[in-house]
Amino acid sequence: MDDKGRVIYLNLPSNGLTGRLPPELGRLSNLDTLDLAGNQLTGPIPPELGGLSNLETLDLNYNLLTGPIPPELGKLSNLEELLLNKNQLTGCVPQSLQENVDSEQIGMPFCPPQISDREALTALYRSTGGASWDDNDNWLSEAPLDQWHGVDVDSGGRVIALDLANNGLTGELPPEIGSLSNLRWLVLPGNQLTGPIPPQLISMSNLETLRLSDNQLTGPISPELGGLFNLETLHLSDNQLTGPIPPELGGLSNLETMYLASNQLAGPIPPELSKLSNLETLSLDDNRLTGPIPPELGDLSNLETLSLGWNQLTGPILSELGRLPNLEWLYLGWNQLTGPIPPELGNLSNLLNLHLADNQLTGPIPPELGNLSNLWELHLNENQLTGCVPQGLRSRINPNAVGMPFC
Repeated sequence: MDDKGRVIYLNLPSNGLTGRLPPELGRLSNLDTLDLAGNQLTGPIPPELGGLSNLETLDLNYNLLTGPIPPELGKLSNLEELLLNKNQLTGCVPQSLQENVDSEQIGMPFCPPQISDREALTALYRSTGGASWDDNDNWLSEAPLDQWHGVDVDSGGRVIALDLANNGLTGELPPEIGSLSNLRWLVLPGNQLTGPIPPQLISMSNLETLRLSDNQLTGPISPELGGLFNLETLHLSDNQLTGPIPPELGGLSNLETMYLASNQLAGPIPPELSKLSNLETLSLDDNRLTGPIPPELGDLSNLETLSLGWNQLTGPILSELGRLPNLEWLYLGWNQLTGPIPPELGNLSNLLNLHLADNQLTGPIPPELGNLSNLWELHLNENQLTGCVPQGLRSRINPNAVGMPFC
């Protein structure tokens, strides 16, 4: 305390603190040091801390804090040291804190500068060769934005949709695109976009559809995309994306379709994807994925298409996949799967297509597959199956293709 009895220093590192930071801390107007590192504090950082005008050091390292960094912290004009590493914060670092925070150290990008939608679209035009687009009607003109080709706005004039599919875009997406904070649909497939997916997309908290398929995008899928909690459609297929599938994508609770096929993604399939309870399509084929199929995928009760073919997956086909009541398409071909075909797949009453070719499957063909009355395509060739083809599959399989007689 100072000589008037006012708190100027609060130092409780590694002291077993739990629970949330109380907003009342913002009333300690004479505080110059707040050190609560190495505890188990949870919940968000209170924006009220932005009222501590004398604060010089704020150390919240090594806790369990969640949510975004409050932009109100940018009001701390005397702040010299801000430590937020090793938490579970999401979003981006406010521009007002760029001199106080090492964004790489905390694994979060800087938020895009606060610019208008018109300025953000202008940056996109210039970064992606707008003068050579197939259709650039009214772009960079003084016309209202909803008269620019591919742009739609809400009643307040904010951009809510950007559809420039198959329009000849080249170059990289600029970070300024993240300033389109009201955007709900970003549709840019079928172009020649290069470079990484900007992590600044995390600022598009209203985004429902993100379609960047059939481009030449490179680099990893940013974990920050897992913070787009309103996202329903994620299409990133047919690019040159590398690295693992971020487990943070399991936080997209509203997601209905995920297309990541035909990239160069590697590593295991994250079991966290089983949290996507609304998912109807999961397409991860034609990558470099390894390891087993997570049994947790059997919890995706709304799944209609599961496409994991053309990877390097190993281990068995799990009986848990027989718990997917709405599944219509199951593609597991061209992997290194071993063991028997689980008879539980015969429970998939809505299955139309079952593709298990080019693996290392062994044992007999389960007669339970004959229960699949809606099945019209079955591929089992190039395995090590034994025995004979059950009579119930006579109309659905060519015995010469699997090298087995009919039972």
